Amino acid sequence: MMNMLKTPIESSWKTQADDARTKADHLREGQSKERLLKTARQLDTAAKMHRWMESPGLKPPQGK
Repeated sequence: MMNMLKTPIESSWKTQADDARTKADHLREGQSKERLLKTARQLDTAAKMHRWMESPGLKPPQGK
């Protein structure tokens, strides 16, 4: 996988996702743990989408 530099927001989201996973690791199975893991997944997805949207290869749609 290509090593890409992260923007400050991506770094922040990664830190928050890692923190959520760490907290979830200390909980028993249940809604609280699942909520933290869901938050971590959402933050990971947001960072990936942000990276994709900021990529130089992304082009706006062509209007007619």
